[in-house]
Amino acid sequence: MRGKSAWLLHPLLLPSLVVGQDVDGLTALYTATSGPNWFNNSGWLGTGSPCSWHGVTCISGSQWQLDLPGMRGLEGTLPTQVGRLGGMARLNLEGTSLSGTLPFAILDGQQVFRLLELDLARTSLSGTISPTHLQWSEIWDLHLETTFLSGTLPDELHLGQLGHFNIGHTLLSGTLPPNMDNALLESLHFNDAALSGTLPGGMGYFTRLDFSSTSLSGSVPNGLSSLRFFQSKCLLALGVDP
Repeated sequence: MRGKSAWLLHPLLLPSLVVGQDVDGLTALYTATSGPNWFNNSGWLGTGSPCSWHGVTCISGSQWQLDLPGMRGLEGTLPTQVGRLGGMARLNLEGTSLSGTLPFAILDGQQVFRLLELDLARTSLSGTISPTHLQWSEIWDLHLETTFLSGTLPDELHLGQLGHFNIGHTLLSGTLPPNMDNALLESLHFNDAALSGTLPGGMGYFTRLDFSSTSLSGSVPNGLSSLRFFQSKCLLALGVDP
């Protein structure tokens, strides 16, 4: 995942940064998702610092991130304690066997103040998006593609600080909210969803935009030249020869 939190990819490993409530939350996650059956659970629940647990990277201060993409054996549902992991800056469980309801509580900025990146793509998680799920969040990079996300995108949807939003290959339907041309958004993917209607006029300021295999229509977005990635299928959907 990329975005303003890319500095997280250059961590400074320090001991004993994951403390108290966060340790309890990680322990609950391990238990709820069949931790003993993970392909690699090295260090988890041992006597060492949580910073040495496989997939946990401590950054600085009390910030840390958890990356277990594609972890075989990771299955089950995310416990409610995940919504109270105050030091978590990134959570990547993409491509695992998670099921149940999407944990939108962890997007609530009133509960998790530091979460900047969330990737739960290619899981069996389901749920709907409410108008306020992103309102107070500081999240910048959100990947929910290829999940069972359903319902409609509410017209009053607040996008908060979101810069990268991928909800392609989901069960979403309905029309796009009028504020999807939020100036902070840099990339937007909602391909292969049952969305219809017209594109907001300001969407040309994106660097990446994919609405292929949808029923969206309208004119070519203003500022199309600023896009580095624009599916040719999108142009065909608008009646333009790519």
